[in-house]
Parts: sequence; C-alpha cells; structure tokens
Amino acid sequence: MTGANGQIGRALVSKLCERQHSDPNVGRCGEENVFTCDIRKPAKNHAGKFYLVDVTKSSKYERVVRDHKIDCIFHMAAILSGTAIGRVRNSCGREASGTVSADEH
Repeated sequence: MTGANGQIGRALVSKLCERQHSDPNVGRCGEENVFTCDIRKPAKNHAGKFYLVDVTKSSKYERVVRDHKIDCIFHMAAILSGTAIGRVRNSCGREASGTVSADEH
C-alpha cells in the first residue's frame, strides 16, 4: 500500500492485517503479507511491513514490489488538498507520476 501513513491508509492497513485469510478480491491478508510504504516514517505501532519509499521514485518502489511478489496494490498516496491548493501544478504532477508508477508495477 502506498500512502500508508495517511488517514485512510492507516485504517486500511489495520483491517488488512487483522484478516488472517486470503481474499479473492484483495489477495493475501494478515500482517506478514501486508507491505506498506510512505515518504514519512510511521508511528511505532504501525502494522505490516513498512518501507520508506517515495512512489514517484519508481526504482526503489519497483524493487519492493518485485522482491515481495506483490500482486495487489492499494494506491493511497496523495497530497492533502489544503497543501496542494497553493501548489496546484507541482501537486498534480506528483499525483500523476505516483499513480503511473503504482500502475506499472
């Protein structure tokens, strides 16, 4: 999951880690099968396996996806609208490149 430290990401990671079975719509669940990344370090009690990765920097992101044979990605990375409003052009570019990177892997 990208954007795992955001409000939605944290809640979703928690739910995926609680599940102890495979889901045909989601894939393998349980804490040992949930890999997360963000551009900020998580809180100490973060569930799942965390990687400090910027999804727009595709080489490191690609390596994590490949090395762990990740087959389902929740792309939750985003710039908050309050932050983005003052930098629309830069924010849109980062959002788009992050989505392209997540989609390619």
